[in-house]
Amino acid sequence: MANISLPSSITTSSGSYGLRWVAWLELCLSRSVERRRLRQLDETALKDIGLSQVDAEREAARWPWDGPAR
Repeated sequence: MANISLPSSITTSSGSYGLRWVAWLELCLSRSVERRRLRQLDETALKDIGLSQVDAEREAARWPWDGPAR
């Protein structure tokens, strides 16, 4: 997957609705990729970052638009 970089003007609240939607979509895609990679880690790597296999699977199963609590 190509790494897409958007200008900072897109991620500000002053941007248009369409541009903010693009930034949100990019964030969802990024989360999806990160969670897929998390699912591929072995137990040793998970232990290094302080996660169990159950924790990693739970995080990887989340929807892409389900971000961290604010």
